[in-house]
Amino acid sequence: MIESHKHQVADLLRSTLKLGSTIHYSQLYDLFDDLSAEEFGGANLRMAAIHQTLEAAALDLAETSDAIVTCVLRTKTGLPGLGFFDVFHIHRHAEYKAIAGNTIVQELTDAQKFEMLELERQRAYDYAKKHLK
Repeated sequence: MIESHKHQVADLLRSTLKLGSTIHYSQLYDLFDDLSAEEFGGANLRMAAIHQTLEAAALDLAETSDAIVTCVLRTKTGLPGLGFFDVFHIHRHAEYKAIAGNTIVQELTDAQKFEMLELERQRAYDYAKKHLK
């Protein structure tokens, strides 16, 4: 984890949540452009360090039981990465099962993913309105 950048990541997530918007993963990665490979522990650890920082910043904003705030991140498809759906499966099991039954995360259809994502984004936006300053 890159402790020096956790606050910036939390600010990015907070502002995105409060706006009811989304951000592309590239906007997250851009926050770390000032760091050298050595600061990540080596070039091959860059992504892991960024995602550890993301998870820590997200937990500073909300417990996962309240809102999965990383739901505001998106790829070019508009969906977050598979990790979001793993977390949703674990922490929102009843909702996951209602939408996808026993389908494993790797075999979810885009329609199922978007349905889960919409539920969580609304939960996260509502949480932000009530709890984030």
